[in-house]
Amino acid sequence: MPVPNPVFDPPFNIVRCSYVILAVTDLAASKRFYADMIGLHVESENAEAVTLRGMEELQHHSLTLIAAPAPSCLA
Repeated sequence: MPVPNPVFDPPFNIVRCSYVILAVTDLAASKRFYADMIGLHVESENAEAVTLRGMEELQHHSLTLIAAPAPSCLA
């Protein structure tokens, strides 16, 4: 797994966010928010889900966004 280029001056200084699965109604907008605004790194994505992680996260990912008809927190 390649190491992403660090963002040394992100809008927020998030190192880890534990593990969360969020069902979202707009997957693209949610990905933009967490990656571009919060500064998490996209580890994988497809039409149904996006996995992200913090800069110093030891796991593959800590946040999963899943496309769904209604928003909710699944884990």
